[in-house]
Amino acid sequence: MERVWRESPMAALRAWQDADSLRAEPNEAARAWGATQGVGDADWQALAEQALAASGDEHECRVGPSRRALRCRRVVLPDGALWWLTLERDADDARRLLADQLDLAQDFGRMGLFVRDLDTGAGQWDRHVHRIFGLPESDHTPEFGHLLRRLVHPADMAALEAHHRSIDGGQRRGSFRYRIVRPGGEVRHIHSLYEVRPGPAGRRGYMVGVLIDDTDAAVRMAAERRATEVLDRALQLAGVSVWRLDLPSQRIHFNAVGFRVMGMDESHAGIDVEDMRSTIHPDDRAAVAQAAEEAARCDRVIDVVARYRNDDGSWRALLTRRVADRDETGVVTALAGVSLDVSELLAERERADALAARARLVAEGIGVGFWSREGEVGDGVVHWDEQMYRIHRRDPALGPPSLADWMTDFVHPHDRAWMHELQTRSMANWDSVTDVSFRLPDGPDGERWVQTWTRRVLRDGRRLSFGMHLDVTDHRRAQALLQRERERQQFAINAAGIGVWERAADGAISYWNEAMYRLRGLDPADPRRREALLAATSHPDDHAAMLVATRQQLASGESFRTEFRVRDADGGWRWIASHSHPVQADDGRLLGLAGVNFDITERKRADALLLEKQRAEQASRDKSAFMARMSHELRTPMNAVLGFAQLLEDDPVDPPTDRQRARLLRIRQAGSQLMALIEDVLDLARLDTEAPTAPAAPVAVASVALEVADGVAALAGRHGQRLQLGELPVAAFVHAGGPRLAQALSQLAGHVIRGRDRPGRLQLSARVEPAAGGRQVVFSLRSDGPAMAPAVLASLFDAPGQPVAADDDSTGLGLNLARRALEAMGGTLEAERLELGGTLFRVRLPAAEEGGALTTAAMAGPLPAAETAPLKVLCVEDNPVNLLLVRELLALRPAVQLLAAEDGQSGLALARAERPDVVLLDLSLPDLPGVEVLRQLKDEPGLQGAVFIALSANAMPADIREALAAGFDEYWTKPIDFDRFLSGIDRLVAAPRRG
Repeated sequence: MERVWRESPMAALRAWQDADSLRAEPNEAARAWGATQGVGDADWQALAEQALAASGDEHECRVGPSRRALRCRRVVLPDGALWWLTLERDADDARRLLADQLDLAQDFGRMGLFVRDLDTGAGQWDRHVHRIFGLPESDHTPEFGHLLRRLVHPADMAALEAHHRSIDGGQRRGSFRYRIVRPGGEVRHIHSLYEVRPGPAGRRGYMVGVLIDDTDAAVRMAAERRATEVLDRALQLAGVSVWRLDLPSQRIHFNAVGFRVMGMDESHAGIDVEDMRSTIHPDDRAAVAQAAEEAARCDRVIDVVARYRNDDGSWRALLTRRVADRDETGVVTALAGVSLDVSELLAERERADALAARARLVAEGIGVGFWSREGEVGDGVVHWDEQMYRIHRRDPALGPPSLADWMTDFVHPHDRAWMHELQTRSMANWDSVTDVSFRLPDGPDGERWVQTWTRRVLRDGRRLSFGMHLDVTDHRRAQALLQRERERQQFAINAAGIGVWERAADGAISYWNEAMYRLRGLDPADPRRREALLAATSHPDDHAAMLVATRQQLASGESFRTEFRVRDADGGWRWIASHSHPVQADDGRLLGLAGVNFDITERKRADALLLEKQRAEQASRDKSAFMARMSHELRTPMNAVLGFAQLLEDDPVDPPTDRQRARLLRIRQAGSQLMALIEDVLDLARLDTEAPTAPAAPVAVASVALEVADGVAALAGRHGQRLQLGELPVAAFVHAGGPRLAQALSQLAGHVIRGRDRPGRLQLSARVEPAAGGRQVVFSLRSDGPAMAPAVLASLFDAPGQPVAADDDSTGLGLNLARRALEAMGGTLEAERLELGGTLFRVRLPAAEEGGALTTAAMAGPLPAAETAPLKVLCVEDNPVNLLLVRELLALRPAVQLLAAEDGQSGLALARAERPDVVLLDLSLPDLPGVEVLRQLKDEPGLQGAVFIALSANAMPADIREALAAGFDEYWTKPIDFDRFLSGIDRLVAAPRRG
């Protein structure tokens, strides 16, 4: 009541007794009228005394120097009285103006006035209450019980009835909010403000008040809360940390996810940037600082991945994106960004502060100002109430400005032109209602927003306009802040490429953000239904399972995770991870599902590549183990065949006859060819896993050529071919392994021999030529007869390392193995078609400046026995044939004393007892691995100076590397190379030995 009479546009005077004096106070409308009539404070005091002396609730009074007649209507108050004042001759117009102003306020403010008897429930509504309840205007007002049963929302009925019963007969003020259901089914939100007036003795009295329709505000608040919850939910599901680095204070402010990700306590004051950077891995701190500096210099988004320390000392990787935040002048004031934990994608988003901020955005605006104008613009009388002056910050003593002055002095320059046009058009058309928002200047650079409602009427041929102004600056600023916050959150979601979706309770897709379309290579403007787009882009094997999972989740109301494939714009398939959870109403009712999608294709590809790599590595290890076993199983018997054949052939004590020697030679040649074939097969199997071993020492060119000619003579004879030796440089050497070079040249010669279909002649020669950086040795193998066809010649080396086409007597295996072996030794293999007939193969190898070769002749010329103690050699070998071969070879060296053991344990015991100088150790013993025997022998104090040599049929390069890494000094392979074996023994005999 106090606010009503003070802010009323109708003049009013309140009087009350204060101590021993009578006090009088006019409202603003009375003061404004009195200022025009010369009525001062003493006149108002005199008027109050007249009114108190008059009898009855209505009477006529005179006031001021002009003794203007006023009609006074009294309202009794607990501490005095209130008189509504009306000029006698203007009473009708004033009443109409007051009624119009109140009607305008009720209409725009959706307000209605009511009176209700607390005992009987009978009441009286004005027409605006009928309109609020959706009822036709009538003199009949529903009684309270009927109102409860027919119009009040069932959920609010009990609370309203209980509140109504709780009101006693004493005078009081109160308010209550409830919902109504209009006859058409529309639900509206009502705010009831009332005052209880006491009734006669024995009665509860009656209630007078105002009903305000708050539906729009309630719906707007619910919609904004819903939008906020969707964004917050998306951030929580995606585990996105949103942060802001304030540059002036050098403090970082996080959302709830960010504090949890960083392992820090929440602080509204923020975190010092140096404290934050102290948790970054030392190797990543420079990159983070550089990213911050770069973001402050440009407008681009800057990304960096860095490791941050967990509470337990471990590290987690965070992808952070930052962008400069500038003020209105373009100065960078902060860095805004997001962080995504790429090691864990689940996090929670702080919501309490955000919800509080959004609640403030929808707070009710205060400060409504009323104005009126009677007559034409420029000629009429204008009235402003006190709030109008307050809104426009104008001194009330200046009175209301003219429309032109108001437009110039109070409307913001940016709005002045269109406001003038709108005002001119509305006045010309005399539009009944105008609703518009505009800006007022606020200081040099500031502005405030005002919402205005205007109504124009014609009364007795006179124009009357009136309206309200409402300062909505706080609301506008709140909307701007809300929009900015939404844009930041949307930026965080878009920057992370996260798709957000929702499904209704019936399973229908109700929402997709742009990222949902982008993840599937679609245009967000695609008009097709989302269900159709989902079906069209999902992998057929995954789509049905997704639909089943969705139905199960809707039925169970539980959170759900899944991975599926979608078709990309280029037709390929991408992997998508989906995390979702149920959305429930306050009463627990399921409203639908909400979730996020994000691309995990690269992770899937990395997992597949890792699995494939592991399978390939395991297959390679299995192959290597098989080849090592094959090498051992094939080379062990060949060691005995070739060894004893060579011993019989070169035995100086019991030399064979010429006939026996020829036969032994055939056995040794056949064994060598078989060994070469074994080497070919093993080399072919090693092509995918290991490169051939590099050359070890220089070898004489002439000896290699003689060995090749001797080795392929039998094969050439069987094919009707004849191999001749041409020019050979006697003093020339090449950097190549002797046996491997001879084997490669033999494979080349064998390929040529097998490929000819008639008798002929082959010539093998060699010469030394200049080459870049030194000299080279060129081996030439020339065949006579028809030249090789150009197409066949061109296809010889099209697929290096693969078998070539040949006749039934040749697989082409030797040619490719020969080329591979020569390339490993630093050489090349070429083929040329000769114009006069025949084909020429050339092998180029780097020449060695010096060198030499050992031959089996060394067997016939042993070193003389040393005057010192003999070289004590322990051979640990479980194969009796191989042990016998070693025994026969060492019998050629009288300076060597041989000790033998058949297994690892006996070898250990014999070594500890005899302390040998050299240990020849087989790697495949029946009781202990050779490497374990080596480890125990190396720990023996008495064997610290001994030489340990691995003697094994395992000739795979990986086996050799592992043995040398285990501690062996040398690695000798089987079948035993007599030259290398005996020269190695001679070297050890001549070397100084421990005391």
